[in-house]
Amino acid sequence: MMSLPFMPHHAKPIFWVSVFACFGFWLAVYVIIIQRGIKDKSYGMPIGALCGNIAWEFMFSCIFLADYLAIRIGNFLWLLLDMGILWTVVKHGKADFSAPFMKKWLYPIILIGVFMAAFLGIPFVKVYKDTQGFLTGWIQAFLMSILFISMLVRRDDVRGQSLYIALFMFLGNVPAYYWVKYFPDPIGGLDSRMNFAITVATCILNLIYIALIYQKCRRQSINPWTRL
Repeated sequence: MMSLPFMPHHAKPIFWVSVFACFGFWLAVYVIIIQRGIKDKSYGMPIGALCGNIAWEFMFSCIFLADYLAIRIGNFLWLLLDMGILWTVVKHGKADFSAPFMKKWLYPIILIGVFMAAFLGIPFVKVYKDTQGFLTGWIQAFLMSILFISMLVRRDDVRGQSLYIALFMFLGNVPAYYWVKYFPDPIGGLDSRMNFAITVATCILNLIYIALIYQKCRRQSINPWTRL
């Protein structure tokens, strides 16, 4: 049996760089979210985004396995850190809501959210042959970019958030475009027009989020550059 290759040897250098940059920046996002959740006694990832993330990372760590070891490791590390984010939600999530319904049913809502995301995601991958998770991943990233802005507006403060979370989200999404563009195997790929359009839309929302976080920090007399 042939051993699983670490990365495709015939891929262009930009593919290698984009994969590791994407993983690196997004791992940094997750670590800082956990750190801020602990410091602020809150959570830093919107619950809807967390449900989608856990489902996506489970699917592409346990069901639709990547052909290359580096990508499998990266997906698993994302899933592992999402468990840390989930812990901050379990510990502090109820305090973030005033509605009795959310306080009572938050944990079942999370379980149902993860289940439904996977329930829809698995047949989506099979029907549209999104075996690399490119389209589902971009859909998740786009929705996350909206949900982070929504959470900031709802809370009206930077609890659980930092400028570096916003910056690294943007810096993680930019190389994801090149990851998809230069992926050497066309099977399970994503049309270049869709890849470009959803990258641009997501990154614009990321830039808006960066501006809003920076502005909110200033209004709260917080130095955004020292808030990790």
